[in-house]
Amino acid sequence: MIDSTMIASYLGYLWLIAGLLLLLLEVGTPGLFVFLSLACGAFVAAIAAFCELSLFTQCWAAVGGALISFIILKYFFVGKKQRCATNIHALIGQEAVVVETIEPRKTGRVKVKGEEWQALCREPHILQKGTIVKIVRIEGNKLIVI
Repeated sequence: MIDSTMIASYLGYLWLIAGLLLLLLEVGTPGLFVFLSLACGAFVAAIAAFCELSLFTQCWAAVGGALISFIILKYFFVGKKQRCATNIHALIGQEAVVVETIEPRKTGRVKVKGEEWQALCREPHILQKGTIVKIVRIEGNKLIVI
């Protein structure tokens, strides 16, 4: 006959096996980190099982461990990727050289990173050819410079 202490001793090993299977799923689906978070939760639940805590507590430990690991992984991996400016947004803050005079309320041209762009200056200054300007924002297909 199976007794409850015998079942409790096997629960820790079941949580470990579940965690390892979830790690294998993570290897098969790189970049998501969902299965990695669930695996961490299973390992936390295994620790709770080996401490002979109730099944209810083990389940909550699995959920809590998965949530905490998901938040940590999201902050370290996904959060950093979103902070990098790409495409035209990477031009903001860069210096450019005026290649066609920019008059107030009229477009001219600037050269930045080897490419020429239409540019506007919102200030009442005339920017002569050869002047170094800074790109402050982008409106449509025009760079706004100062």
